[in-house]
Amino acid sequence: MSYSMDGTPIGYASAQRAQPTTAQPQDRYPQLNQILHSQEGFRRSIRFTGGADKVLSFVLAVALIALAYNVLTASQSFSRNHLTVTLQHFWWLFTSTTDTTNNFSPLLWAMVYVPLIAIPVLVIVLIVKRVTLAGSIAKVYDRFMQGGCVMDLLPTGVKWRIGNNQQGQFYVAGPSTLPSDWLPAAAQRIAAVAANDPKGKQTKEYLKGLAKAAGTVSTVAPASLGDPSLPQGIYLALLLGHDGRPRIAVPDAKGTGRFNLHALKKDVPIA
Repeated sequence: MSYSMDGTPIGYASAQRAQPTTAQPQDRYPQLNQILHSQEGFRRSIRFTGGADKVLSFVLAVALIALAYNVLTASQSFSRNHLTVTLQHFWWLFTSTTDTTNNFSPLLWAMVYVPLIAIPVLVIVLIVKRVTLAGSIAKVYDRFMQGGCVMDLLPTGVKWRIGNNQQGQFYVAGPSTLPSDWLPAAAQRIAAVAANDPKGKQTKEYLKGLAKAAGTVSTVAPASLGDPSLPQGIYLALLLGHDGRPRIAVPDAKGTGRFNLHALKKDVPIA
């Protein structure tokens, strides 16, 4: 917590002027919530695959193209020389790793054997990942049904370094059933602290506390930190970026009170 010279929390008066209302909660995304409460709808709506899956799929596609090219060039060689194609002769030519001078060629070896080795390995890895992912999705869905929700996120404008060379931003988050003015009030409170004391040690300590509470880039945590000016029911996230769409908050498996955030696929309706 940051305090002014008279002991008043920095930005407290500003946040007091934007105290949230106590309007009756109303879900802003009834259609989305209906979709998510079906296990199949949940699976189809959330982006579970990461960058590693895309890289593996890309490498597999390249390997398949290389294999097809090798098969084509071997077939053309038989055709040009008017040779009868037998499986034994085709395999001998296909796996040949010698150049025109009858010397071993590392490049030819790589072109022939890397696809032959990589394709079955990649297929097995992708199948295993799909099977384990299905089990993981079922567990995530169960936790969502037990205490998850759709959360809105609002940027505070306050930046914070993540790791060595990445800069994130603090976002306030809250269930979609909260009154619409609660998130702006919380964002104003956090922004006021940084604006009133942009270089002060107290502000840095306050932001360090927020960053520690936010945890990893994919989680949100209760944002009060003992700060009476932050509305109850507000959570805090430290993100590298946000597409402006709501995210699905699922209680973490350790019961820490944090929520893991899952992005929605772009074609999922959020009305």
